[in-house]
Amino acid sequence: MNKISSIKLNILELWKDKLYLFFKNLNLKNNIFINFDSIFDGKNIIINVNEKKFNDYNCKKRNKCPTWNDLECNEEIKLSNLLTIKTNCTFNNANELTTRKDRNIASYYNVFVKDISKNLYDYIKKIQNGYISKEDNTKLFSYLFSILLKLRSNKDLKCYCKMNVDNHNEDVNILHFKFMAPSCSIDSYKRKYLKYKKKYLELKKIE
Repeated sequence: MNKISSIKLNILELWKDKLYLFFKNLNLKNNIFINFDSIFDGKNIIINVNEKKFNDYNCKKRNKCPTWNDLECNEEIKLSNLLTIKTNCTFNNANELTTRKDRNIASYYNVFVKDISKNLYDYIKKIQNGYISKEDNTKLFSYLFSILLKLRSNKDLKCYCKMNVDNHNEDVNILHFKFMAPSCSIDSYKRKYLKYKKKYLELKKIE
């Protein structure tokens, strides 16, 4: 994986023009596969656009690629005249076709975008040729950022305080975005808590 470019945004303030121009001016080689990961601190988000060696979508390797109608989601939302999304999905695993209805699992909130593109490369190219407008892009990322903030405040969600929004897009050939947390392990949090508690108690003894 090779990082192409990155951008830092304050999602609580003036990010709309900045993100649109970032995509608009991104210099992409022809016919490459790109996605992005992010780091979010509750206010600022860093979006890293990466080029990745890519052979084919995982669903094609298993002959199980879903159509739009196959996505079993509780909500279909028209964000603009161009953009329609599905979210709150029970269909969220292209490999095993599992269904989950637990609102405390981050993948329930994954966002799929209808008919616009198969992946981030196609999406950005359509911004650059004028097919996707700044208003369309703003509508989509406003929704993504609002859900990210919502999940960051959901204490019932595992590792909620580390939640990020990513575009992985290797599983299915429909543009989609995932909400994920790195090293998401409750046990690791407990270990860190005990470690820092021990350090604190040691410092108190010194005092």
